Amino acid sequence: MTDSQAHEQADGHSDFVEDLASLTPTVLASYSRIEDERLRELVTSAISHLHAFVREVGLTNQEWRQALDFVNALGRGAGPGSNRAMALSDLLGVSTLVCLLEDTAVTGGAHHTASSVLGPVWRQGAPFVESGGSLLRSETPGEPLLFTGRVLDPSGNPLPDVTVHVWQATPDGLYENQDEEQEEMNLRARFTTGADGTFQFRSVLPGGYPIPTVEPLGTMLRLAKRPAWRPAHIHFMLHREGLRTLVTQIFHPLDPHLHQDAAFGATKDLMMGGFEEHTGPAPEPGIEGTWYTAEETFVMVPGESVVPAAPIE
Repeated sequence: MTDSQAHEQADGHSDFVEDLASLTPTVLASYSRIEDERLRELVTSAISHLHAFVREVGLTNQEWRQALDFVNALGRGAGPGSNRAMALSDLLGVSTLVCLLEDTAVTGGAHHTASSVLGPVWRQGAPFVESGGSLLRSETPGEPLLFTGRVLDPSGNPLPDVTVHVWQATPDGLYENQDEEQEEMNLRARFTTGADGTFQFRSVLPGGYPIPTVEPLGTMLRLAKRPAWRPAHIHFMLHREGLRTLVTQIFHPLDPHLHQDAAFGATKDLMMGGFEEHTGPAPEPGIEGTWYTAEETFVMVPGESVVPAAPIE
């Protein structure tokens, strides 16, 4: 009795490959034993598409080894301050695709704020700050920004007690985990909406930035002749029990790189609302010269409140 016959008699399945035509059905049958229905669907669909891709392009052994080298290179040099797998997902547009598809499926056409990519630099543990407080933990030169947010349900009713995570880069385009000159958790904070659904904070206008072109991502961008740039934006994550967690970004509407987002995250629904430039007296002390205000309404829909795992420590 051969090993393949023994395996087939033991559980009713055989992983023995008769020929090229039988390979994909054999692999799919083997993974069809996954008990979780959704996981089984995801795995077998991924296998089907991967096998179809290999057949369609006639992938060679050398090309496949190069692809494996690319995947392996993602993990080399990775540390607590990097997340190359998420960066790859962003650069391929997959992160934005998942966001937009889930928005359509979950909201059922209800009025809502569009989701956007979480990004690779969100951290747990940002300090809670009273509404109207500052994101700054260390001296951060830049043009002052006074931001007012309002959180509503699809009918326009205010949503109190929503936790709002905010994080952004400096005007030079650096997050605090990328810059030893910044204090821990600089330009990161959590707020809680009041009875009227609002929260406010003081910050500086963020800057756009070239994304780190670490290998192998840098080579991928160079081969595609793509700009390695992200336009200026502020990240938000909002959650409260009984509401679908909202992860989004709001973009500087005048950023020169708005139409060259390497992560495909800048969409027309995510432009910073009520953005105005001021040169007169500011409503807060210590502000001189040019300063800015912005107002944004965030609409949350009923659903599951899940805070994702932080991509970095």
